[in-house]
Amino acid sequence: MNPHPALSILLAAAADSPVADPPTWPVVVLPVLFLVGFVPFWCGVVWLSSRFSGWSRVAAHYRADRKPEGRYASSLGCVGWGRHNALQFHLAEEGAFVQMPLIFSTGYAPLFLPWKDLHSPQPAFSPLYKCVKIAIGHPCRGHLVVPKAFYEQTLRPRLTEP
Repeated sequence: MNPHPALSILLAAAADSPVADPPTWPVVVLPVLFLVGFVPFWCGVVWLSSRFSGWSRVAAHYRADRKPEGRYASSLGCVGWGRHNALQFHLAEEGAFVQMPLIFSTGYAPLFLPWKDLHSPQPAFSPLYKCVKIAIGHPCRGHLVVPKAFYEQTLRPRLTEP
């Protein structure tokens, strides 16, 4: 049985032509374009977030001038307003070192918050969990917002009562 004449012509043409390899340039170019484009975009978004959240205003007065020391703890929370991120705490005898994880650190200078400058805890709203908002500084330079459980277990025992 002979196949259809048009199919015979296509099969003969395919047998005579070499099979083309797929192009390799997208494998090299697309990751490079991603890094060149996305990384600066991400850094810009994170930097703007630090400006609008109030972190940079707090950092103007409480920028850490040494490496963090003390017991490490991590919690959701924020300084100022905005999204609640994973904050990294190092709890020292004289205060708390607070910083953002590396992927979110552009524009977020590490902070050192002396215990004596954390005051006036009050309930705060979060749709996900109960929070406590703690004033930073005299006069107040901003607020630290953390989950109530983290405040009760970790921060409250270290705060000085007025």
